[in-house]
Amino acid sequence: MMVSIWAILLAVAAGDSTGLFKDGDRVVFVGDTIIERDAAYGYLETEIIRRCPDFKLTFRNLGWSGDTPAGISRAYFDSPEVGFQRLVEQVKAAKPTILFVGYGMADSLENASPQAFEASMNHFLDSIKDVTTRLVFLSPVNLSPRQIKAEHGKLLAAYAGIIEKIANERKGEFVDLTSKSPANELVAANGIHLNEAGYRWFASEVLSQFQVPDEGSKLVIASPLDKDLTDSGVTLNIAPRLLPTLLKTPSGVEVSVAFLKPGTYRFTIDDREKKIATANEWKGTIAIPGTPWVSQAEEVRRLVRRKNELYFQRYRPQNITYLLGFRSYEQGQNAKEIEQLDPMIADLEKKIEELRSPIPKKCSWAKTNEGAK
Repeated sequence: MMVSIWAILLAVAAGDSTGLFKDGDRVVFVGDTIIERDAAYGYLETEIIRRCPDFKLTFRNLGWSGDTPAGISRAYFDSPEVGFQRLVEQVKAAKPTILFVGYGMADSLENASPQAFEASMNHFLDSIKDVTTRLVFLSPVNLSPRQIKAEHGKLLAAYAGIIEKIANERKGEFVDLTSKSPANELVAANGIHLNEAGYRWFASEVLSQFQVPDEGSKLVIASPLDKDLTDSGVTLNIAPRLLPTLLKTPSGVEVSVAFLKPGTYRFTIDDREKKIATANEWKGTIAIPGTPWVSQAEEVRRLVRRKNELYFQRYRPQNITYLLGFRSYEQGQNAKEIEQLDPMIADLEKKIEELRSPIPKKCSWAKTNEGAK
C-alpha cells in the first residue's frame, strides 16, 4: 500500500525564508553581455525557481550585449538618446518588483571613467525609480583581456566600488563578482565571457551572496505509519521538497531513512534500482545521483530557456527596422505577429509553474539477501 507521507518528512517550510523573493514577484534582469547570455543558459532563473517552490515568480531578461546604462546598444540607427529612452521604456514595460542590474563591463572596455560610469548609472536609475521596488546590483565579473589585464582590473575594481556605493545609497542589494576570479575552466575561449560551467558558477555565487537558503533536495523520513512498514520493507509515494540543483554535477537527491528493521535493502524509484545498503547505512545520508527529479529539473531549465528565447524575439525582434523602424513601410504589416508570441510565452510559464515542485514517485525499500554495495 502506498500513502503520502508529507506530514512525516522532515522538511523546512519555505514561508518567507527566501528573503529577497516573495510570492508574485516579477524578476527582471537588465545589463550587458553577462545578463543576455544568462538567459540562454537559464541556470540562475532555474535555481531561483527550485529554491522557491511555494512562490509564483515571473522572469524577464532585458540583457543586451555590449550595452551600457546609457542604452547605447539599443539605439539601432537612431541617436544615443533614443537608445536610452528605449532602455527605460523596456524596463518599465516589464513592470519589475525586483530589478537585477548588471552593467559595467561594456563601459570598462570603452575606458569610461569611474565618474562617468557613476553618473550614467544614476541617470538610468533615476529614470526608472517610479516602477521598481527592490534593486539588486551585480558588479562585473573580473574577466579582463590579457593585453590590458592589470590596468583593466583596476578599473573594474573602481566600478565595483561605485556600484556598491550606489546600492547602499538606494537601499539595494550588492553582489560582488569583481573580487572573484573564475577558474580557467569557467571561462570561454575568448577569455572575457563565461562558458556554460561559468554560468553555473555565476548563479551559485549570486545566490550565495544573497544567502538565499537552499535546504538541498532531500528525502529525510523519520518514521512511517505502522501499517506501511513490514518485515520485507516499505513502499511510499513521496518526493523531496525541492528539486535537485543543476549547479552541481552529478546532481541528485540525499536520502535518509531512520526506521528500517535490521537487514539489507534495495532502494528503487518507480521500480528502477538505485541503491543497495544496510538499514544502518540508510539511517545516515546516502546520495542518490540521477532520479526522475533531476530529469524534472532539467525539463524546467529547458522550458526556461525556450521561454527566454521567445521573449527575446518579443521585445527585440529580428528585422525590427523593417517591422517598427524607419523602413516599416515595407514590412510593418507583419508587426502584429510579434504579439502572437505572448500566449506562447504564457503557456511555457504555466508549464514551468506546474513543474516547480517535485512530483511524488513510488519509492521502495525492499529487503534483499544481497550484501550491501
